[in-house]
Amino acid sequence: MTASAPAAVGTRLLDLAARLPLLVLGVALVAGLLAPEALTTAGPALLVLAGLLGLPHGAVDHLAWGWAQGQTRPRVPVVVAYAAAAAVAVGVALLAPVPALLLLLALSAAHFAEGEVGWHRLRGAEPCWLAGLAAGLAVVALPLTLRPDDVRALLAALDPALPGVLLAPEVRGPLLALTALLVLAGALATRRSPSRLGELALVVAVAVVLPPLAAFAAWFAGWHAVRHTARLLALDPRNVDDLAADRVREPLRRFARDAALPTAAALVGTVVLALLLGLTGGLLVALLALTVPHTAVVARLGAGSAVRQEAQQV
Repeated sequence: MTASAPAAVGTRLLDLAARLPLLVLGVALVAGLLAPEALTTAGPALLVLAGLLGLPHGAVDHLAWGWAQGQTRPRVPVVVAYAAAAAVAVGVALLAPVPALLLLLALSAAHFAEGEVGWHRLRGAEPCWLAGLAAGLAVVALPLTLRPDDVRALLAALDPALPGVLLAPEVRGPLLALTALLVLAGALATRRSPSRLGELALVVAVAVVLPPLAAFAAWFAGWHAVRHTARLLALDPRNVDDLAADRVREPLRRFARDAALPTAAALVGTVVLALLLGLTGGLLVALLALTVPHTAVVARLGAGSAVRQEAQQV
């Protein structure tokens, strides 16, 4: 299960997106072992920082839909559908917060898994869904199952009924068992690749050791968003020549320009929701609103990438 960099992408982008997440989670793990109380106290601030750093990775979804087809301009129907899906997600979160959060957790785990598979496909490595699912579910489920007292207030901020549903022993037990089985299966599937096995071990260790908000912040902004951004840079047709020549600076600048306005709009919406619902509740509702359409777009991009890769191999 060895990785070889696709010629069209070069090595600089792939090296950066491979090493930076390992550094972030490695530092976070050490901090969690040495100063867990400090990370607990800093949890809300870390979550806000992660949101600021991670939001841009989904801010060009309206462009990425066209990039997958070789287009560089946004398609109006995609923008309208994206905004409508986000609005519906907000409505569902406000009217039915318990099902909404369950949906958010399930979508997040699946999306994180797809992100891992898509990243390794970009690197030219054989995708491993078991390892991807193990990492995605570990990040979402382990804080709930192993640290219920730490997340109780967080869940109650959205709806008082949530802790009784998600943190009940009859839910936590099976969820922990499923996560453990998937982690074991992912470890067995990657046992011949020390780097892949080490990555999975690091992700699980962070989810187990760090306080929940700190663990999610490190994963979301320092791992998932970084790898997804690398996928987007490789997908943008305008970056073909730069990446083939191993130039990363201009693609990053181009991405920053494209993501600036949508990121600002998402931040304004999040602030409005936070003012109306409180910081925690507003962040959760905003996260759901952004996750639903983002997951749909990325799933389409991932499927298209797999089809194109298979066609190139024929």
